[in-house]
Amino acid sequence: LTRGSLLGPFINGDDLGVGSIPDELILPANLETVVFDSELPVGYRRLRKALLFNSTFIEEAIFIDALSYTDITVQPWDKYDGLIGEAITADGIKDSDFIGAKKDAQYLMPASVFVKANMAYESSELIAYNDYFFSVKKRTINPDVPYGRTFCAYTQITIQNAGSNKCRMMCSVEAEFPKGPPIVARSIKSAMRQGVSDMFLEFGGAIEKYAVIV
Repeated sequence: LTRGSLLGPFINGDDLGVGSIPDELILPANLETVVFDSELPVGYRRLRKALLFNSTFIEEAIFIDALSYTDITVQPWDKYDGLIGEAITADGIKDSDFIGAKKDAQYLMPASVFVKANMAYESSELIAYNDYFFSVKKRTINPDVPYGRTFCAYTQITIQNAGSNKCRMMCSVEAEFPKGPPIVARSIKSAMRQGVSDMFLEFGGAIEKYAVIV
């Protein structure tokens, strides 16, 4: 199943090479556990626009088709919505102005062998943004799963411009126990790593599938 050109058209400049990252731009460190690190056959600006400018690709290709989420609500960025992700940054605005922008989403995750269907509440923050890489860090809570009120999951997606209509996607995860880890903390972290790994494999697979559709 595909839904047309959800990644949008090719964008000028994505086919060119990329020089070394300037010293003043620091690639964000990954979180505790890297669960996905792969080169993908899609141009950097094309993917950046699909992921940050609007939520159609994430909502339809990822949330609905790949992950079977329902009851989805995605809020706009709390600043510069409609500008973040554009191929060319608007006059009078610097790329660095976008850093710190936040948005929220919620969705119903389907039942699995281990848990019933449950709501997830996700808060995203744009922590890096330039023509070489961008990075989004997310905090997700699932209060209705067992021990769900004792932990939250941090995930981070970093997309790096590889030039020649390619980019590299690095995804990582880390658990936080705000009131201290419960007895089953190790099991929670293990299940979280596996679930997030499966999710990002679907994410990368959807990007590859749609990369050839323009």
